[in-house]
Amino acid sequence: MTNQFTIKDVKNITKFILVWSILNAILNLFGLWLSKLINEAEYSFLNNIMTEFVKPLLIQSLIFIICYALAYQFLKNKNLAKYSFLIIQTLIFHIIFFLNIEYDNGFFFSSTFRNPGLVYLGVNGQYLIDILYQFIPIVGNFEYGQFIPFNNGMFYLQWVFLVLLYFFGLTWITTPVERFFFENNEKVIVQKELEPIVEVLEEHDTNEEVKEDLIDNLQSDKIA
Repeated sequence: MTNQFTIKDVKNITKFILVWSILNAILNLFGLWLSKLINEAEYSFLNNIMTEFVKPLLIQSLIFIICYALAYQFLKNKNLAKYSFLIIQTLIFHIIFFLNIEYDNGFFFSSTFRNPGLVYLGVNGQYLIDILYQFIPIVGNFEYGQFIPFNNGMFYLQWVFLVLLYFFGLTWITTPVERFFFENNEKVIVQKELEPIVEVLEEHDTNEEVKEDLIDNLQSDKIA
């Protein structure tokens, strides 16, 4: 294991982060569009597009970059490194949730809108999950800056579990999408670059099996 990034490592990390971030933005736009169709009055416009849409996505991408880059550097299993963001978010989300659980004739989540933990959960929220709010809104005491949902299970489902499930699905689908857009294009470019070599091999009547092995090795080296 090395503590230094190679050019190949930087390329792999950059491609995965780029695809992950773009897919995250597309899915949130799709969720916002669906929410607007369901309840046009409430989603007629965003009060502040930078604060309510762009900033949360940028923060999510920044956290993902930090988690993935560090995990990629120190973990041998590079596929597991892709899920480091999900693992860290799972820990943070549950720490926030249980730190704000209070007991008074029963356990309940109690916080304020300015609580850093609640702000963090809000920043990581997803418009795709907001669709559920249209049908099953969270009911609670939200007066005077308080945030006390009456149903802990529904709050946990919408603010913790479904968000983590979303991040898992997003990370999982990023791999085949990245492979489709980048590896296929790289193979086309490499094939064009190898055309002169193939012509030379054909001119010298090189053995077919030897020629195929040589071309496969050259393709693998160039793509890597």
